[in-house]
Amino acid sequence: MGFTSHTTYTQHCVMHHGTPTVASQGSCSVCRKAFDTWKALRTHYYSNHRMTNFCDKCKLGFASQDEMKAHCEATHGTDTHNMAFICDICNKGFYSQSQCSAHKRSHISEKSFACQVCGSAFFKRGDLSKHFRTVHAPNRVFACRFCGKRGTRMDNMRSHVKSHGKHMTRDEILAMIEEVKT
Repeated sequence: MGFTSHTTYTQHCVMHHGTPTVASQGSCSVCRKAFDTWKALRTHYYSNHRMTNFCDKCKLGFASQDEMKAHCEATHGTDTHNMAFICDICNKGFYSQSQCSAHKRSHISEKSFACQVCGSAFFKRGDLSKHFRTVHAPNRVFACRFCGKRGTRMDNMRSHVKSHGKHMTRDEILAMIEEVKT
């Protein structure tokens, strides 16, 4: 069966299968390609299908914000009119002031959390904390067993190791990473 758009495919999945394909399988709902991480799937959606709006509940991608809002209302019963905090730039709804404020900073490029060591600035306090832990005070260092490359973040090292063998399983990837004693 062919579908005229991503939206009709998603509606079909929800109506006939009870769940959007991407949420349960980690695969693209447009071309069915499978991904190990949400970050990789999101990059794929953008690069291959020009989708830049994503449902917070099921991770489906949409080309427009209106399409995403219609999906949320139809599929999850999420109506942004019931949300107390609305971004005045894009009208996205949030349940808390802190979520809305963090989101707004991404629109206006206000990086209000600066590193006291090197001056790098971030939108979120958590991103600053991760930066400090991994760049200035790493307590763990990982090395690739293929080439010896080292890094302080396991997620980045998994991506690096995967570049050596595209079809490796998660266990095979982890076996090629060793923690280095510092």
